[in-house]
Amino acid sequence: WSRWEGDEVRNTGLEPTGTVDTFAIHQYRHEGILCAVSGGVVYRGDAIPALDTAFVYADFCEGSVWALDVVRREATRIIGGEDGAGGIPAITAVRRGPDGELFVLTYEGQVLRLVDA
Repeated sequence: WSRWEGDEVRNTGLEPTGTVDTFAIHQYRHEGILCAVSGGVVYRGDAIPALDTAFVYADFCEGSVWALDVVRREATRIIGGEDGAGGIPAITAVRRGPDGELFVLTYEGQVLRLVDA
């Protein structure tokens, strides 16, 4: 950053520094109403076994929450739909509590705990 976004050159005005670039294992495309990743953290809790070691992040505009399997490099939407239906409006962060469980924070000041369905 700021020459690259994912594996695409975004700032052509910056010359390579001669260092080796390390690229992300997953890219997040701005498609539909997806606009910005809101934080993210590796799950370390016990209450949701399906998320074991997943990197959990959210999208601010769509209100969706995603779990990235870092081994398979695949992301799965776990909250919200592609059109924003069922999502959580204006997610600003995903954070881990002292017990390893996850919380979603919103622009409006909500603090929501993720639970197994």
